[in-house]
Amino acid sequence: MRAYMWVLGAAALMLGASGCGGSSNASPSDAGGTVDARTATGTPDAKPSGSPDAARASDGGTADARPGSGADAATGVGSPDARTGGGSDAPIAGSPDAPISESPDGSAGAADAPETPPDSQVVIVVPDAPPGPVFHYVMSSIKFGATADEARSFGFDLDGDGKVDNALGATVTAVAGLTGLVVDAMLEAALTAGSVILLDALHADNVTDDPSADWQIFLGDSIPNPDLTSGNGGFTVAATSPTDGILTGSLTAGQFAGGPSQIAIALAFVEGRPPIHLHLIAAHVQTDVTEAGCTGGKLGGGIPETDVHAQLIPGVADILNAYIAAHPGSGGVAIILGFFDGKDGSMKNGMVEAAEIEASAFANLFGPDVDLLDADGQPGHDGVKDSLSLGLGFACTKAVFTEPAP
Repeated sequence: MRAYMWVLGAAALMLGASGCGGSSNASPSDAGGTVDARTATGTPDAKPSGSPDAARASDGGTADARPGSGADAATGVGSPDARTGGGSDAPIAGSPDAPISESPDGSAGAADAPETPPDSQVVIVVPDAPPGPVFHYVMSSIKFGATADEARSFGFDLDGDGKVDNALGATVTAVAGLTGLVVDAMLEAALTAGSVILLDALHADNVTDDPSADWQIFLGDSIPNPDLTSGNGGFTVAATSPTDGILTGSLTAGQFAGGPSQIAIALAFVEGRPPIHLHLIAAHVQTDVTEAGCTGGKLGGGIPETDVHAQLIPGVADILNAYIAAHPGSGGVAIILGFFDGKDGSMKNGMVEAAEIEASAFANLFGPDVDLLDADGQPGHDGVKDSLSLGLGFACTKAVFTEPAP
């Protein structure tokens, strides 16, 4: 009889458990809980509501809440009544120890679990976008132009008056025509020797079309006989190079056009002599580009008067003296000395000094021809010509270097 009563009691307990929805195979709609939720009462695995695991399910959310919990769980995202994944901070459905909070009447389910406060939000951290593509080049050729027409083709309308500005280019080609001085050959020789390195960076999505591309010029460390042609030449940006000379522009059908901006360049003419460092304002760049390099490029801007006197004219004296040394007794040398030697009142010595150029009839050729600065010396206009216009032609080749931090 005892055995019979024991069997009846066990059967009753099983029927009672089935009625509570506590079977491991009970569906969420039957139990109001998760698919694999254990029964809250009557089974060996049930966890009391005061246990640590039960606290996690009913404390309103903790820092250790598992993904998929809270008001934003799976279905009904953002709604406090979403129940598919359990209560507002319930562990993931189907986890081995997922508890179900007990309701006051002893039935199992998550219907009475505390809800996430209405102002709770899921914060999604979006990482910074990786830097866009960069194409690096080294200038492999740079020139003023062999003729007045070619020099003019390298100019830009810097001051917006509808005229091409390249006064320095016109002066250089005129002097070259009178004396036989080939300035472009001197520039090319110094560039090939590594006396000056000019590096270029194109920041663009590609080299064909990009409405928001930009071009940056860096001064490189001088190295003897640099690789300017293979596309594999390695270079370093000089520690003294400006890093803020960026010409904002666009790429259209493989041609970049950008500016105005302020940039720094260096030009070397005479091996063994320091390069001429020039600060250009209202600068522009235009060139055809591919990944392998650039062709048909032109670079222009205005040289402030201070740079003309401190950098450009002393550099011109170096160029003239190099020519005098290389062509003694020639007709060209005689013309040069006749123009400049002793014009400042000093004794003639067969050389040209910066002061003699400043005192000569040619001094006005180095005077300002464009108005690019306002009365405070900032980019703008004030009706006073303050800069000497310059235009250069260039080409470049793919190169390897690391850009410094801005």
